[in-house]
Amino acid sequence: MQIRFRELLGSRRSTRARRMRRARRRVQLESLEQRITMSASSGMESSGLISGFNAAASSSDDGFDMRADIPDQVFAPYVDTTLWPPFDFVELAKDEGVKYVTLAFVVADPATSEPSWGGYYSVDSGYRGDQIDALRDLGGEVLVSFGGAAGTPLAAAIPDVGELTQAYQAVVDQYDLTWIDFDVEGSWVADEVSIDRRSQAIRNLQNQAAVDGRPLEVWFTLPVLPSGLTNDGLYVVESALSYGVDIGGVNIMAMDYGDSAAPNPDGQMGDYAIQAAQSLFDQMRGAYDAAGVQVTDAELWSLVGVTPMIGQNDVMSERFYIEDAEKLLDFADEVGMGFLSAWSANRDAPCETFGQLALTCSGVPQEPFEFAQTLGQFTIGGDDSGGGDTGGGDTVSYTHLTLPTTPYV
Repeated sequence: MQIRFRELLGSRRSTRARRMRRARRRVQLESLEQRITMSASSGMESSGLISGFNAAASSSDDGFDMRADIPDQVFAPYVDTTLWPPFDFVELAKDEGVKYVTLAFVVADPATSEPSWGGYYSVDSGYRGDQIDALRDLGGEVLVSFGGAAGTPLAAAIPDVGELTQAYQAVVDQYDLTWIDFDVEGSWVADEVSIDRRSQAIRNLQNQAAVDGRPLEVWFTLPVLPSGLTNDGLYVVESALSYGVDIGGVNIMAMDYGDSAAPNPDGQMGDYAIQAAQSLFDQMRGAYDAAGVQVTDAELWSLVGVTPMIGQNDVMSERFYIEDAEKLLDFADEVGMGFLSAWSANRDAPCETFGQLALTCSGVPQEPFEFAQTLGQFTIGGDDSGGGDTGGGDTVSYTHLTLPTTPYV
């Protein structure tokens, strides 16, 4: 019945998706113009960027678009890429129709400070590249996330902005990425030096992408409370805006709030996730207004993403049930949110014991991949017709965005 109801909404959602694509492109053109102005005023080489902007702006009615070629609303669950045994996200796409995933995490190699997966596998080895190619052959895409709760972020390990830009660019080139996320948490969310360095490097990446005439959509994943981002988290967004980053969206980690911030959480984690999203929306409104970037409410909601930790959270009183996922899905649909995720696809299975905190199961009652089946209905098809073949029977295909969220266990 629920899937039938969503099918009936397909035409309305497709029309909304077309309007949102046009609106996002307008906002992105304004952001690109701001980066050109900042480059010129700071003495940076901007002639190539201006030329690229003019060529892109004249190439279509809508102008140059930093958005990746992914659905306007997307569910992309996190995959812990270094957890053993390796999680097969290609099989997830084939069996469940989940064709968009967030791959976590790229951090600095402890010995060399070069990009690596979790500090274990070098990026230049092409780790997981074959699976990424196979997923794309199925019509899917990956969001690669930098940072996370463990390891040292590249922005902290590499003190030079130019070298940091090159490190990020190496990852983008290795996997032919158009969609990336920066998960900033733990002590690093308070490290303003590395935050500003990261913002400058991301701006450089997007400037180069504009010159090359290709998209590079950037999300931020940040810790949150039901009351919204902390001041540290808000600084990450403000820093990115101040350095001219075209933000694709902000993804909040709706988890591990603590009893003082989220009292009596059992049965209310879906409500707390919604409250956190509404608080983020208000904060984003203030940040964009302060940066002088005009956005409508609908445009702003498309920049909001939410990632719950499914099942048992690290805070033992907090559990995110299937019913919470259904509640979050309905709200995200209603407001036109851009992105949903979950930590993690590896954990989307029942445990033997209720309340168990584990890396490979959720600790709450569920069928295998039931969270993916539920939240996966959020994805709108990538073309104007909406929907499309998901490869998973009645399961709907996903949409996009990330400001992704962080890991967790």
